[in-house]
Amino acid sequence: MSFNLLLVATALATFPLFVPAFFLPTYAASAGQPASAGALLVAGYNLASGLGRVLFGVLADAALGPVTALGTALVLAAVSILAVWPLAESLAVLIVFLIINGCCSGAILSLQPPVNAAVFGIRRAPETMSMMTSARVFGMAFGGPIAGYLLDAFGGPSSGTHAYRPTMFVMGSLCLVAAALVSGLRFRLAGFRLDARL
Repeated sequence: MSFNLLLVATALATFPLFVPAFFLPTYAASAGQPASAGALLVAGYNLASGLGRVLFGVLADAALGPVTALGTALVLAAVSILAVWPLAESLAVLIVFLIINGCCSGAILSLQPPVNAAVFGIRRAPETMSMMTSARVFGMAFGGPIAGYLLDAFGGPSSGTHAYRPTMFVMGSLCLVAAALVSGLRFRLAGFRLDARL
């Protein structure tokens, strides 16, 4: 059961993983920002992703444990997509969004190996990690196209930022479901012990 929870969470979390980075330039233009802002936002997003990998890794090692850190990253990613991104009409709010979401997206990618080792043991990590990586294929292949389809179905980038909201809702909801599955995994392994570093 633990394997199934993590496998489905991994697959679902990958759908929204790259959507914000893909959409930042067009979203910024739809919000009335200059074209140069879109390129800078993507560069900032990538920088935040790199920082998130390190910060959440330290957090996982020093305080929370990898499973809890992964669940935290998924919740924060969902909140950034559902609550911050829809309000991002100004450059300042877009920067807040890219920092939060970029850090969390980097963490989601980098925490997978330590989560596998913590849940299944280091001896089984190679086989479980290969299966988790295979589960990412669906989200990586279809997350962007689904988001693009939803954007076009609701008017496209020229219709303003409200056309992005269905995409935000679907992708943020997928993050929340993945977070719930990781929380279920943590509960299955540690019960109600909130102090357990898992």
